[in-house]
Amino acid sequence: MKIFLSRSAILLVTIATIISSSAKSQDWNDSLKVIMQSNFSDSLKVQKLGAAIYVLSKEKNPIVNDFLKYQIDLATKKSSNEFWAAVYFSKASIIYTTASQKEIFSVIDSSLYFANKAKYYIYLIRGNRMKTNYFILGHDYESALEFSKNAYHFSKELKDQREIVKSLATLTQVHESLGNKKELIELTSEAINIAEQQNYFDLLPNLYLKLGGAYFLLENYKQVANYYFKAKEIIEEKNVINFMPKTYGAIGAYYIQMQNYDSALIYLLKADSVMNQYKSYLTAYATYANLADVYNKLNRNNEAKLYFEKSIDIAEKEKMFLVGRIYLSYANYLSQRKEDSLALIYANKAIDYIKLKNDKEMLSSAIRDKGEIYSSMGEFEKSIECYRESFNVKDSINQIINQDNINELLAKYEDSKKEAAIFKLNNQKKIQQLILEKQDAKIAGNVIEAKRKQVEIDLLNKHQEIQDLLLSQQKEAIELEVMKSETIKRKLKIVEQEKLINEAILDQQLLTKRLILGGTFIFLAFLGLSFNIYRINTKRKNDQEKFSLQNQLSELKLEALRSQMNPHFIFNALNSINRYIIRSDKETASEYLVKFSKLMRLILENSKLKVISLKSELEALMLYVDMEMLRFDNKFEFNLEIEDSIEKNNINIPPLVLQPFIENAIWHGLNNKADKGIISLSIKPKDSETLIVIIEDNGIGRKKANELKNSEMQTNKSFGMNITSERIKALNKDEKRFKIIDLYDDNNNAIGTRVEIELTTQAA
Repeated sequence: MKIFLSRSAILLVTIATIISSSAKSQDWNDSLKVIMQSNFSDSLKVQKLGAAIYVLSKEKNPIVNDFLKYQIDLATKKSSNEFWAAVYFSKASIIYTTASQKEIFSVIDSSLYFANKAKYYIYLIRGNRMKTNYFILGHDYESALEFSKNAYHFSKELKDQREIVKSLATLTQVHESLGNKKELIELTSEAINIAEQQNYFDLLPNLYLKLGGAYFLLENYKQVANYYFKAKEIIEEKNVINFMPKTYGAIGAYYIQMQNYDSALIYLLKADSVMNQYKSYLTAYATYANLADVYNKLNRNNEAKLYFEKSIDIAEKEKMFLVGRIYLSYANYLSQRKEDSLALIYANKAIDYIKLKNDKEMLSSAIRDKGEIYSSMGEFEKSIECYRESFNVKDSINQIINQDNINELLAKYEDSKKEAAIFKLNNQKKIQQLILEKQDAKIAGNVIEAKRKQVEIDLLNKHQEIQDLLLSQQKEAIELEVMKSETIKRKLKIVEQEKLINEAILDQQLLTKRLILGGTFIFLAFLGLSFNIYRINTKRKNDQEKFSLQNQLSELKLEALRSQMNPHFIFNALNSINRYIIRSDKETASEYLVKFSKLMRLILENSKLKVISLKSELEALMLYVDMEMLRFDNKFEFNLEIEDSIEKNNINIPPLVLQPFIENAIWHGLNNKADKGIISLSIKPKDSETLIVIIEDNGIGRKKANELKNSEMQTNKSFGMNITSERIKALNKDEKRFKIIDLYDDNNNAIGTRVEIELTTQAA
């Protein structure tokens, strides 16, 4: 193991020496002669050549092939697995940006093969890191995660702290792409701790920037500034030139977020001034794009235009994936400056490029921005057409995503069915065995043992019931996703029909105009009268069709919202009962199971209906409240007040419309309250078609609840409450008939929350 440690250390010194030497002399031929004519061992020569090849391949210097040739000659002469591992890695470095994935992976795998035979960990690490980077570029993050974990494993086997830090940095890059913020912060912090202990000043700036970027995603700007300026301190103190552009650019982006444009400009210009010392096209692109944004904010039009053109030039030359985005940014900038014709050209260039990359989500945004440019030009018909096309693209994305969800749910359901069948078979065997043991205990006169066996049998039966319910819930979720898919398809069909109707109307109008222009004045007057009659009839018919389509769209919206409500409620209910069963309180578990089974039956029955009676809604609500009171050990009380004049059996409302507000009051209002909580539900009539519903709690209030969520870095949202509020707004067609009020005492201390709803009802 010590041999590999020393080789790794020598290689790092070699890289530094060669880079330094080339920077001074620019004569790689001399460097090659020095290496080959030296008294170094063949092993060290191979490593020195490999270090040079790594640098030359990044510079795209054609002399790199001469270095590779000598490396191959040494490997052939020595016939060593270690040498061949180095040779194949060098070849992969050279073809990395030009060859196909199949060819690159073939070469990297050859390097890994020889490295594995020789237990040459340094190339096992580098090969896995190279494959990781390739998968990241191809957005295959699951494969990238696998190979980055391999690199981290081998770096720990090597016990080389520097390689551990570099492998951790690669692993964090994958988690960053996957959006795993917790893992990103933990792993980057671990890498920083090692790098600080080992004084790896050349690696620390990038790690600080990475951790600062993670906190940027969490909007913790105090920590962003802390780590960005730590990186600045090191690059300036230790003169780490290669990270200067990236660090200054990151600080500039931070100041843009803080809306401190003067400071942002200072650091972005510093980044630009050192850019040529270490050319990174991605950093240059980001710096120029941000400079264009800042100059635009400062109303310095000439400079803004200059840096927009610089960022476009880099993106086009390097064929960067960001070309479409910068075209779009420039188009929006030109539109703001009222250069609409040029803005339209760049908007179309952006759309063409994005279509080529098949990025439908970005395409929807680009078409919408094009519509805004048309609107600015006063071409409102074209603008509306763009908005409609944008919505169609977005709906098609939703349909694809929804179908993917259905396929995923079906796969999970099939797996669960197999597991459930195995579980049921094993469970039945256990029950049969327990029945025999119970009979033996009875025969032996051991009554206590017989009762204990019966309790075990009952618990196994209940576990089987839970498994059946979970499987049923999965099946219900699939059915709901299918309903959503059908809803999207119907919506797309309606939009397409509307488009055909409008095109038909335009064709009819054009034909009518031609006929009018071709006739005499008298005939024109007659046609004008006829046309007016026809237009009135057509308008009446179109208005009827439009009204019908609007009704269908409203119904589809309500149907989609209902389909989102049901799985949310079932999931929370299953979570509650599952936690209590784990505590092995048999009597309460049994009581819970009875309530849960009844609640499940009500939910499954009600979810198939558009409306249910107020009595059924309250029955399901009380079952839910009873279960929550049991689980919270009666930490709160629930008061229900309904005016006697309300006939609960004869009033229909949408299902599951009250429960999310009660759930929100319990989980966010009362859960963190020290003393006993109170929830009151009051229902009274406003008129024959409207109920006034008031839900009030004496909890900690919304402000304190949000502070607690933020302090714990929670990311969960109250989907149930959001969905229900949207359903109420859609049903009432008036947002003012639903509001949430924060309650305060005389000293301005939060004393709870009140929800007021005016709910439109239907007669039974």
